[in-house]
Amino acid sequence: MEITWYTTLSEVYQWKDYKNGMSDPLSDIRNNIIGIRERFGKNPNFIKTSYSVVKIFMEHPDIVSFIAMYEFPKSYSIVSLFNTILKRLFGINETKIDYSMEDRMLIAYKENDEIYPDEKAVYEIRGIL
Repeated sequence: MEITWYTTLSEVYQWKDYKNGMSDPLSDIRNNIIGIRERFGKNPNFIKTSYSVVKIFMEHPDIVSFIAMYEFPKSYSIVSLFNTILKRLFGINETKIDYSMEDRMLIAYKENDEIYPDEKAVYEIRGIL
């Protein structure tokens, strides 16, 4: 499926550049979830991204603050914690880490183990790193 709905973050909004106070991964994800809901009529329930995006997301000060507010088991791996945060904040039921994927995040509605074929059900955030 060709991705037709996407956002490319400019350099000052990239998640790795959090020292300037402009990057906001939670808003980026939330806005794209809202976009899918408005266009498609259903909440997305699936995110696919790379491990490098997961790592940058988890190191972002907004996420570190969120983790500090809640009690998460110390035994959680970085991926388990990522999955738990997305489920609690956005209702994302499934995440897939694709180690060959570039610096982007695919947000989609999935049904019967398949990404729904309607282009309105898929959104991508590009230029994260």
